Amino acid sequence: MNNRILKLTENLKPDAAYYISDEKCVRYYSGFSGEGSLLVTAEKSVLFTDFRYTEAAERLDGIEVYDVAGGMEKGFPTFVKNVLLCESQITLSLFKKLQALLPEVEFISDDGAIANTRMVKDEEELNLIRRASDIAENAYEEMLNMVKVGVTEKQLAFEFEWLCRRAGAEAMSFDMVAASGPNSSMPHALVTDRALQSGDFITFDFGCVYNGYCSDMTRTVALGKCSDEQREIYQIVLEAQMAGLAQVHAGVLCKDADAAARNVIKKAGYGKCFGHSLGHGVGLKVHEAPNLSSKSELVLKENMVVTVEPGIYIPGKFGVRIEDLVVVGKQNCEILTKNCKDLLII
Repeated sequence: MNNRILKLTENLKPDAAYYISDEKCVRYYSGFSGEGSLLVTAEKSVLFTDFRYTEAAERLDGIEVYDVAGGMEKGFPTFVKNVLLCESQITLSLFKKLQALLPEVEFISDDGAIANTRMVKDEEELNLIRRASDIAENAYEEMLNMVKVGVTEKQLAFEFEWLCRRAGAEAMSFDMVAASGPNSSMPHALVTDRALQSGDFITFDFGCVYNGYCSDMTRTVALGKCSDEQREIYQIVLEAQMAGLAQVHAGVLCKDADAAARNVIKKAGYGKCFGHSLGHGVGLKVHEAPNLSSKSELVLKENMVVTVEPGIYIPGKFGVRIEDLVVVGKQNCEILTKNCKDLLII
């Protein structure tokens, strides 16, 4: 039984089990990355999958593999009377199926234990995230050579993905944002055929996946020239981002880190133009706990990995977001994204 499962089950009663259906959580606890679900008890762990994946699954250490073709209910240990599951991750159809197959079992919602254990990363996870971040950042810096009048957002996004994959990325963390001109006022704008124009602000939000782990980073650059208004907004966002980074360390409430950045933007008169949270956790998913929001009472812990990404978005004109990926430390944070944050005019 691996250390992650041991930690999950340390307070688990003998007749209870965790049922894990989310593919990223299954991978985290078992190392299995195919389609399947995982039942974890204090005695053993059972991976439910099918013929397509059984050979690969049987290579896992300390995990019993059960082919669901034989009837999923037959793979459940008879001593299990209570099943704890992550309500936010399981589908309604799967939940109803489990209830029908296991009428004698009581199902209990326990979102915290299954998902929250993943918030604090071990050294292996941190190194994979660092590698994913390095690949994406290097690809971004090389892609900037293409930024010129007439090049489209789609062309830039395609170039970035190709560069990442050439360097060893297995996928993108999400579809790249390459939002130019008025498109940059939309925080998660889809890439379009819009051609870059002189005077554009261009917001690049990107990341890649390396051995299952994600990275995330945002930079905003100017093309050709920059107005006084653009410079002012950029400096406000940069000041807010630095204020947020200063509060990201162990023992700080997530909402207080958010407030540190948000107050800078509010004081400058742009509070209504910053509508999302300061940041989010990153790991096997690009958006996971913890959430650095104004409502989160969660306390940051050492080796959590989060983003710090304030922004100001002026509809119909332009937007600015600056985002770093960081590892929470005891007294400060390790910034994984090293690219300069001074306003770049290309």
